[in-house]
Amino acid sequence: MERFIIGNTIFPYLKPFLPRERGQRVFELMKSDTVQTEMAHQVSGLPRSKSPKWQYLRYCEDCWKDDIQTYGEPYWHRLHLLPGIFICPVHGKPIRDSRIFLKDVQSKFYPAAFQWTSDEISPIRYSDDTTEKLMAVARDSVWLLQKGDTIGFSDTMIGIYDQLLRVKGYRCLSGRKTKNKELHAALCDFYGREFLKILDAYSEGFIPWSQRMMHNQDSLLYPVYYLLLMRFLAGSTEDFFMKPHDKAHPYGNGPWPCRNPVCSHHLQDVIADIKLIQSCDRHQVTFTCPHCGFSYRRSREKPKSKQYSGQINIVDYGWLWLDTFQKQMAAGVPIMKITEMLHCGFRTAIRLGVEFGFFPEDRMPVRKPYTPKEKAMPEIVQKPNSKAYYRQQWKKAMKANPGASRSRLIKRYPEAYKWLRKNDLAWYEKNAPASKKSTFDWAVMDSEYLKKAMAAVEYLRSLQGKPLWINRRSVEKYAGINNFYRNLSKGYLPKTKTYLDENLETDEEWRMRKICWAVKTLYEEGRTLLLPKIQIKAAISHKMFAPLEEFTLQCIEQIQKTEETIKKQST
Repeated sequence: MERFIIGNTIFPYLKPFLPRERGQRVFELMKSDTVQTEMAHQVSGLPRSKSPKWQYLRYCEDCWKDDIQTYGEPYWHRLHLLPGIFICPVHGKPIRDSRIFLKDVQSKFYPAAFQWTSDEISPIRYSDDTTEKLMAVARDSVWLLQKGDTIGFSDTMIGIYDQLLRVKGYRCLSGRKTKNKELHAALCDFYGREFLKILDAYSEGFIPWSQRMMHNQDSLLYPVYYLLLMRFLAGSTEDFFMKPHDKAHPYGNGPWPCRNPVCSHHLQDVIADIKLIQSCDRHQVTFTCPHCGFSYRRSREKPKSKQYSGQINIVDYGWLWLDTFQKQMAAGVPIMKITEMLHCGFRTAIRLGVEFGFFPEDRMPVRKPYTPKEKAMPEIVQKPNSKAYYRQQWKKAMKANPGASRSRLIKRYPEAYKWLRKNDLAWYEKNAPASKKSTFDWAVMDSEYLKKAMAAVEYLRSLQGKPLWINRRSVEKYAGINNFYRNLSKGYLPKTKTYLDENLETDEEWRMRKICWAVKTLYEEGRTLLLPKIQIKAAISHKMFAPLEEFTLQCIEQIQKTEETIKKQST
């Protein structure tokens, strides 16, 4: 069973993206004696992942021909059915749709040898650059199908993501904060808008998928999203998992410079060994020069060019610095000149002078204790509950924050927003910044849904065997449309609704179609056309069949007349 699951299902493709507990649960459900396919599908998170849903079984024409030459008959390839696979990685040709609805595969068996078609519309052609990128995604998917079982679960992937994002500079080295805007902009530049739109991975006004991946690590997203980020960070999925990657140091790569101004190795990279202390995702390092003993600390994540200047926190001045200080004091060098030469403060020089006996103890600088100033209580101003007041407050907020988004203003000025939203909505909508959320083009979607609905109705009418009821639910199922009833009821799809009102069957029309099928089937089988037999064949209850008995007799009479006409013409 394990070998069959690994070699014939998409579990190896999903395993690296699933948390360990959920992935093991899915694997056990697939191995169980009872059929729990639907449960495994739900536990994996695939129904909730945002991905393009194919409506038909898919195939590559050249793969189909190669299968015939190799095995004598073709078969459905699991790679061709993965969301986001548009190009066959073996032959470089677009993958085609067959005539088989994916919804029907759950209950019926469709061998590829009898369902392949070549009379469909020519597949979409892509530019050379887009084709090459789609081929790369397909090659990564092939490798994952073959090697995904040997890779760990999502904790392995998350660890590599974290390491590479730090190395590339898209994540802070001392925490998990990700530069989401910079990362998404770099992804868009790397892949291009055309390619990302084909994969439904181009975000306009919404939270980008790269950000959702960083924050929603327990939920399964569209698997191709992971492949896109892997190729961007490591070159390919194989390199992402199999090649060793550099580790990013929170203080940059060594060696590091000595900051002692009196050391002969001043501003030279002589500090090679440091001890990194980490606590709660916070890092701390003490840099100690091996030549003078000078130790200091500095802020993290500074580029190499900025490590030779700027503020540092001195931990230990070292023997050379202290020896130089004592010699200068003994020689009677003015204190201000010493501070300038040794890069220290006046209070530090006085304190060390007292400690080494150059100054009396009464000169020891004393730091006065901090006494917080009493803040005057702000005068409570009674805010008038008037339209003019809140309008003025909102205008001031927009003037003080030019270019700020609507959501930013709402967070900073919630009181004015809530009052205007409740009592002066029209004025608020007119004077608030334009919403950055992209509006949904229902006219375009209505045309697409209409085509899918027409194809589904035509398919249901052409089905051989017992008729299926052409109602809203069946059209929604075979057209592959989600939230169909809600969008229809809200009036978003007027053209689709008009078509369905004209073509959907009532209960009675469906029963009449079943009666016609039952009469025809019994007649072709050479059986006697009796009303009870027709009722049983059509699977209609006696209560519902009684009003249609006259219609059934008309069907019997019609088929007998048709048969007599055919016999006369033949004689």
